[in-house]
Amino acid sequence: MTTDPTYPGPTPASRQEQVAQALEEPRAYPTPEVPTTYPIRDLGTSIMLGWFDGSHLTDASLAVWSARCLALAEHINEELMVSAERSAALRHLLEAKDCLIRAQILTNKALNR
Repeated sequence: MTTDPTYPGPTPASRQEQVAQALEEPRAYPTPEVPTTYPIRDLGTSIMLGWFDGSHLTDASLAVWSARCLALAEHINEELMVSAERSAALRHLLEAKDCLIRAQILTNKALNR
């Protein structure tokens, strides 16, 4: 392929060299700064953990699901630093717990329990 001297872009050979060089060099993505000390618990999480309480559930099969989700929520709260991602994980787990309870109610009705 011949190159046009009026073409303002890189020549095909130099473009190939640029691509090859870019593939060889590791990309440097900025790493977020992680504080050396951070609070494990916060007020918002403490309030959210209250929604996992299943003491109001009279059916044992429902209380089991609630207790399992509460245990996981407490583990998440203890192990992960306060962050938007931890809050999202707890919020999605709470949604999953609600779905599990509703699914168990439907199962109990279907099986006449």
